[in-house]
Amino acid sequence: MSPTQLEDLVQLVGGDIYKMTFLRETIPVRQRLVLTLRFLASGDSMSSLSTHYLIGNATVCNIIHEVNCAIWKNLRLIVFKKLTKEDWRKISIDFHNKTYCVHCLGAIDGKHVNIQCPPNAGSAYYNFKGFHSIVLLAICNANYEFTYIDVGSYGRRSDGGVFADSSFAKSLFEGTLDIPPPEEVIEGGPPFPYCFVADEAFPLSKNVLRPYSGKVNCTLEKRVFNYRMGWPRRMVENSFGILVSRWRIFRKPILMDPVYVIKMVKATVCLHNWLRKSDEDYIPHGLVDRDCGNGEMIPGTWRDENRNRVTAFQNMLENDCNPNRIGIAVREMFCQLYNTSYALPWQYNYV
Repeated sequence: MSPTQLEDLVQLVGGDIYKMTFLRETIPVRQRLVLTLRFLASGDSMSSLSTHYLIGNATVCNIIHEVNCAIWKNLRLIVFKKLTKEDWRKISIDFHNKTYCVHCLGAIDGKHVNIQCPPNAGSAYYNFKGFHSIVLLAICNANYEFTYIDVGSYGRRSDGGVFADSSFAKSLFEGTLDIPPPEEVIEGGPPFPYCFVADEAFPLSKNVLRPYSGKVNCTLEKRVFNYRMGWPRRMVENSFGILVSRWRIFRKPILMDPVYVIKMVKATVCLHNWLRKSDEDYIPHGLVDRDCGNGEMIPGTWRDENRNRVTAFQNMLENDCNPNRIGIAVREMFCQLYNTSYALPWQYNYV
């Protein structure tokens, strides 16, 4: 983060982290913000920051929590704007240009955020992988920016269950999300709905596409469809990878109460989106997966950094949700499209 960006951030959130006291000189807003950013970006412990800044351990803890709240309060209004039909269409065009998928509005995925066992929590936060966590559900666009997050659900819950109870799913299924109506992909052809792409943990519906399950009885056409769905899903995987790589607090289990972890996750996602929009160097060359132009994908360096490492982000359980008939019909339409008019010359080499 450059000095100019730091000053911009001070102007944006400074009003909510300033304290007036008559007992002693206050810690300046800039120092409070720098301390919190260092905690998030380096993954240092609070005791280490306490020694470095010559501030009490409890004071460091309070500063970090207050600044996280201020960042979320002020930046979310900038980085999580309500999207219009034209905004959704622009996102769809970006996905088309970068992932060869039509009418894609975003990639959905969830992660377990590894935390310490909360006191008197019972089994609420204990997940199937054998550790305690909260769930981060996120949707991203083709520029690795998050367009929606839901964080704080119990770790024992699945992606599909968290998604079904989210405000996003309710708006989507009630038709209040303001996404564009179905439109033609090919002139004179049938209208195709605009959809979000997810994995097998999410329910198949009119506006949510997921791959075909199973490999034994999976036809060539279905394998091609699964391959094509992997391109936009890779976007959300890389978005999580960028978070872990740039905000190293996520490179290990988080030793905080879930209430404070939720605030911290929200703050880092806001900072991620804000820096993604304003800083071209936020994502270094080679950090994310790269397309060679012929279907070959070069893995991003974040995958090597996180391999064999217990990070705070862990994959969710992929349980097979029951699809509905409309969702099945929509998936068949896209499957036929990607095997005919929108087929790629190299796609059959990778299925």
